[in-house]
Amino acid sequence: MMLCARLRFSLRSLLLAPIVSSVALGAAGQKVKQSIVLSAPAATGSAVSLVWYADDDARFRGPITIYAVADNDPRLHSVDVHGREGWSAYMTAQEMERILERLRSFDLKWEETSRPHAMEHWESKLTGDTLETIVTSSRGAARDLTYHAICERLAEMDSALAGPRVLRQFQQFRVERGCHVHGFSSDAAPPE
Repeated sequence: MMLCARLRFSLRSLLLAPIVSSVALGAAGQKVKQSIVLSAPAATGSAVSLVWYADDDARFRGPITIYAVADNDPRLHSVDVHGREGWSAYMTAQEMERILERLRSFDLKWEETSRPHAMEHWESKLTGDTLETIVTSSRGAARDLTYHAICERLAEMDSALAGPRVLRQFQQFRVERGCHVHGFSSDAAPPE
């Protein structure tokens, strides 16, 4: 009986291991929870989705979704705008890695699952002025909800974005939600 209980405990530990976040030492020896999903190397198929309901007057309602694609993919460095359904952008896995590095540097509390496409089934918890960030990688999906300093957090992602078209679309998204973006002009022609 004791052996059976130990086996069940060991089996349960093995099954849960892929979805439990690892712990590392941060500043001053503090334990910092790291995301298993975000620690996976960016690869073709990795994606980051941002959904922000700033207020009822925001132009786009749907998510910004940035996908990692192969270097020879014809969509590379392009943006597909879907009206009120949001927009999609495409970049290399190396460029996606810069976005994941930026997200790892934020002090976010990630809800994780080992199922890569689980984001389609998560219940939306968005209220006014909430940013939902969803990351999918080979290790699963992770989600964070942010309620404060959204403009500032999104501004820190500018340097991680590749291609002038993707960056301009991302800055326009922020301006339409009331953020100040230094040097942005909505009158300027979008880059090709």
